[in-house]
Amino acid sequence: MQILYYNHLETQSVKKQFDKTVSYLKEGNFKSADVRKMRNVLGFYRAKLDDTNRLLFKIGVYNGKKYLLLLEVILNHDYAKSKFLRGAHIDESKLWPEHNSSAMDDSVFEEITYLNPVSSGFTYLDKIISLDETQEELLFSQTPLILMGPAGSGKTILTLEKLNYSEGKVLYITLSDYLAEKARILYDSSPCPNEGSRQVDFFSYPQFVARYCPSKEKENNFKTFDQWFSRHRSNYKIRDSFKLFEEIRGVLIGGTTGTEQPWLRIDEYLALGVRQSVFLKKEREEVYAIFEKYLAWMKSEQVYDLDMASWECRKLIQPEYDLVVVDEVQDMTSVKLSLILRTLKRPGNFVFCGDANQVVHPNFFSWANVKRLLHGQQVGREIIKFLPGNYRNSIAVTRLANRLLSLKQARFSAFDKESAFEVVSKSTEEGKVQFVRVNEKVLEIIEQRTCNSARIAIIVLREEDKKAAQKLFTTPLVFTIREAKGLEYQYVILYNFISSAEKEYGAICEGITSKNLTGELSFSRPRDKEDRTLEAYKFYINALYVGITRAIDNIYIVESCEKHPLLSLLGAKNLRKTMEMHNQDSTKEEWEQEALRLIKSGRDEQAELIKKDHLEYHKPDWEVITLFDYISLRSMLFESEARFLFRHKKRLSEIALFYNDQVSLLHLFSQNRNFILFKKERASLMARMLAPYRNDSVKQIEPLVKKYGPDVKNELSLTPLMLATMAGAVNIVKYLLDQGADLMATDMVGRTAHQLALKKVFEDEKYATQTYQKLHSLILPPYLEIKVYNRVEVIISRFMLYYFLSVMIALQRDLFWFFKQENMRYPAFHPDDFIKIFNHLPNDITGDTFRKKATVAAFLKQNEFMSKKFPMFFNLKGSYYCLTIMLEYKVNGDWKTMFEICGFYDKDILAPLNPVLKEFRDDFDKYVEKLGRFSESRIEKKAEEAELQGIPDESLRDWPA
Repeated sequence: MQILYYNHLETQSVKKQFDKTVSYLKEGNFKSADVRKMRNVLGFYRAKLDDTNRLLFKIGVYNGKKYLLLLEVILNHDYAKSKFLRGAHIDESKLWPEHNSSAMDDSVFEEITYLNPVSSGFTYLDKIISLDETQEELLFSQTPLILMGPAGSGKTILTLEKLNYSEGKVLYITLSDYLAEKARILYDSSPCPNEGSRQVDFFSYPQFVARYCPSKEKENNFKTFDQWFSRHRSNYKIRDSFKLFEEIRGVLIGGTTGTEQPWLRIDEYLALGVRQSVFLKKEREEVYAIFEKYLAWMKSEQVYDLDMASWECRKLIQPEYDLVVVDEVQDMTSVKLSLILRTLKRPGNFVFCGDANQVVHPNFFSWANVKRLLHGQQVGREIIKFLPGNYRNSIAVTRLANRLLSLKQARFSAFDKESAFEVVSKSTEEGKVQFVRVNEKVLEIIEQRTCNSARIAIIVLREEDKKAAQKLFTTPLVFTIREAKGLEYQYVILYNFISSAEKEYGAICEGITSKNLTGELSFSRPRDKEDRTLEAYKFYINALYVGITRAIDNIYIVESCEKHPLLSLLGAKNLRKTMEMHNQDSTKEEWEQEALRLIKSGRDEQAELIKKDHLEYHKPDWEVITLFDYISLRSMLFESEARFLFRHKKRLSEIALFYNDQVSLLHLFSQNRNFILFKKERASLMARMLAPYRNDSVKQIEPLVKKYGPDVKNELSLTPLMLATMAGAVNIVKYLLDQGADLMATDMVGRTAHQLALKKVFEDEKYATQTYQKLHSLILPPYLEIKVYNRVEVIISRFMLYYFLSVMIALQRDLFWFFKQENMRYPAFHPDDFIKIFNHLPNDITGDTFRKKATVAAFLKQNEFMSKKFPMFFNLKGSYYCLTIMLEYKVNGDWKTMFEICGFYDKDILAPLNPVLKEFRDDFDKYVEKLGRFSESRIEKKAEEAELQGIPDESLRDWPA
């Protein structure tokens, strides 16, 4: 069997034994290598190096041939420290001998989609990935580096692997929340060693801006702009709201890197060249008049523009990163890129990757402008590199995309030469391209084939085209080109894409013949440098390119305008009168997965249509409690208990019992303030809620999920995943995750299913030792988003800070309100509280060090309120800590502090309850006073720095809040 090696495999300490064992494996002599299969971690095997050391491997299959994938050397048979096994418990005595390689179970072998024929190395990001020759070469290229490539060329994979060879503090940033989260999850799946030498922050651009300039206002988007402009459209000649919105965002505001205000003055705007605006010069005065009215509206409605926020916070940015990676750079405006590069310690130490042919926002992105961001540095080499391979689209789809690129080059010969490249399909699928004429029969076929399929998408050019298509077709998968960007489907129908912009596409084709599209792409300057009127139409070519490349296998171009010259140039001699498409009906499970994918990528409209039409989720028959409802009920109780109705009292008592609201409980059960009574009542409530989950039978919970969806909440704001987790129902948890249950969903006070599991670990030794290990990797969210000093931080789950914060959030209402009558303790967090949970976390997270009191205490001190690291914790008294008042986390989308959630500001209510709480309250008052003095000194220092640097005072107005 041929051997492949993980790129980060370390064998130096056991080189002799390793070479000997590998020679056995190559010969297929599994008996001499003492190969054994791991039963509880699917697909993993180990070979024996010597008495104490082991070799971890998998078996992969490519084109029907088997390969041994060597992953990791495990020293001293300490499987708990394995980066691939991620803390799974391995008992050597229970491993299954596999001495006959030909008789092994091939169902656990890993399918490999591509294998470099000249390389024996591979990387690992959620799966085995073999880099091609170009990718391997670029992996070690110096910065600054600009990676160009089409969709599916592996740009994101390459940059994530490149991070594994970096050191220091690194920023990965992209415009999309979905792509940032996807990249974070992929990177977190990598078992790369030496993680201590780097810290990688993953942010979407809105998250990045919120770190420095958090705003309580709502960010504006195209939908809100379109609603506003629709009320004024009749007053203007310009009617295209999308084109107008992108001009405002990409040009008037997004191109202001060197100006003295967040947007262009009218004289600056009118002076722009043809290549700098999608509107002709004669239209720009009207554009600016609309823009001024729009600015006034934003101010009155308290909404903000992301590029304006970028401009305003640029002087508060400090260099902090050793390397910056910008993915999908073509979607970034100049002001965004300028702000990102301000974070670099060394200018030019960045990696940009993208594809200028995918610009569907006319923000006038060009690689030439990107190169200017080097600020005149002499790098002495070509920094733009190409990734021509396409591993996503079929051969036929790639061929059509290349023909369109030839047309783009022939028409727009002045565009950046770096965009003039052909795509090479690496797919083994031939695929199909069909050009079809719109008629009743075709419309009927489209409806029949798409209405029940989650594999076919219909893409149109504009919002108004989508509304027209939705009247004809019942599929929820109808997208504008702007919505379709970043998605992919097995089959794609471009419906009246060219016909809806017949004039614009006609202007693009004028004077172009098929002869102009033959041969290799080349770069040339236009004959008439002054004639750049067609620059305003480049968006339409890019939009069509993006639409075509959304198709993995087959693309159907369905048009009403049968004789349009563009169709002929693309290779359509005649449009077909019918279309060939097999039935692709999807199961309910496939629709559930598609809805989940669309929600994560921000396509809520299509996801909601799937839920309504295909999943048929019902609205719950019960009322779900929210934090606001809870506070209202609580206030009603304290203000006038006599008027507090029995049904309200019953509901509040259940809330107070589950969420451990001791103040409300003492009012509700004022006749008996016995803690034991509360404990019995709570046990009874939990028994009732968890009853359907106790037997871990999927059939018992399946009707609820099918009717209401996997994230339906009960009366106490708990999802099935939370309840199954607390019940230790592993099979139900797996089922819910398969149905798309949300790991990030929170209860009424902001706790995820994983945090509720940590709470259970703290309370129940049996759960901690027997159940949690089975659940940990299933229910662990990839990150925790918090805000400290109004600065948003994303803490990923591979760092210990994640677990310290998760424990404090999980136990916020239990250690905070601790009324045990004997051995009463201080109502805050002690190192022992963390250790009680850390003892049961997987070894690859805590190791041995974070199970020691001294290490935990030192970590808390390092991240204290006055520290230079993460000022997360406040030392109240002795070794007792609480979260800083300046720290917030999200409760169902809203930022809240722990003290707001716990109702700790009910000072008059708390005072007589307990002397320990009174002592705590007094210390906390001192803490708030100390915090106030500290904040004032920080603001004064910032103001002094601002005065020295000439920063306007108003830039400090929200620092810190």
